[in-house]
Amino acid sequence: MVAQPEGRIKGYLNLCSWTGLLGDWGCRDRFLKGLSSGNSPKNLTHSDYEPLWPLISSLAAILVVDRHWLPKSDVRQHPGYICEAFQRLILQFIVSNRYEHFMTCRVDKSLRKVPELAQGWFEEID
Repeated sequence: MVAQPEGRIKGYLNLCSWTGLLGDWGCRDRFLKGLSSGNSPKNLTHSDYEPLWPLISSLAAILVVDRHWLPKSDVRQHPGYICEAFQRLILQFIVSNRYEHFMTCRVDKSLRKVPELAQGWFEEID
């Protein structure tokens, strides 16, 4: 999310995505379900890294499954399932995209920032 390609125009993170990631459990749950749907939030990654979206969505889809309701015999109930599935998806992504430009794009030392919101004054109503 915060990676900024070297030599590219400085960009900002989408504030809604950032708060979805760092918010309470409900915010994180909605954010994760949104990621798993395949609909990428606007400006979550720098545009140079948009090819990462299928991987991000696939990883999120693994996490949103409520394993409580799965039969005990389901392979997704195994304690090592998530780690194994993540490793396989990431390795396949690397192999499939190893010659793509975004895979070798150097990352700037400065990270993308979250835009600051104007802080307003709120009057307390008696």
